[in-house]
Amino acid sequence: MDLEGFAKRKLRAGDTDAKIIAEMSTRIEEIKRTSIITNTTKETADKLAKAVLEEAKRTLDLKDEFATEILSGVRMGEMGVGSRGSGDFYVHEKIGELIGATGAVVDSSSLSD
Repeated sequence: MDLEGFAKRKLRAGDTDAKIIAEMSTRIEEIKRTSIITNTTKETADKLAKAVLEEAKRTLDLKDEFATEILSGVRMGEMGVGSRGSGDFYVHEKIGELIGATGAVVDSSSLSD
């Protein structure tokens, strides 16, 4: 579920913050409610939705050439990224290589989210 992409589409469509948060929160609850790690509550879903919306606003219209997207014509979901497909593990492996090993107990080399 691409929450940031969802928020950006809604912002570009002119939806209000309240409407975006409400819809995103509902979707988060629906998808994550039976998570093994935690049962997502309305409060947790609202907090996550607000944080995602804030991030989406900050990155919606970046002008810095270094930070803007490279248009390849391929979407991450089409590669299997975000769905724990082979593309997801490949991308995480490459991110880990870029970051390198750190002194943390669990670092980027462990490929653990």
